[in-house]
Amino acid sequence: MPADTPDANRKTMMSELTSAPERDVADVLVEEGLLSPDEPAYADTHQRTTSSSVHRILSALGMVRALDVARGNARAWGFPYHDLAADPPQKVFIRRFPLSAMLEHHFVPVQQTPDGALVVAATYKPRPALEAALRET
Repeated sequence: MPADTPDANRKTMMSELTSAPERDVADVLVEEGLLSPDEPAYADTHQRTTSSSVHRILSALGMVRALDVARGNARAWGFPYHDLAADPPQKVFIRRFPLSAMLEHHFVPVQQTPDGALVVAATYKPRPALEAALRET
């Protein structure tokens, strides 16, 4: 049985997060009444002719706000939504990470929990590469 340490807990949590079934944000937005059932398919048609994601197309066409997409992503991934404008990250944590790593992995360190876990806000669902980048710093 693994020791109950912050490092062991982070490994377990990251494994659960990266292996959890991913829900589509468009389905979440339809369920919440923010999109009609036809709108994701319409955006999907446009996605085939562009390099943009369906989510960006939905926002660009005015079908849903970018903020709603961000909140929908959090719900689709099973994470809480963190409003960086209302609760900005602590500078002490931002300075611990190279800007290049934050840009490459689309995250911002937000705070540290009492047990030492680092809380990050991420643009995309966390993947093992993000965990590896966090461990390197």
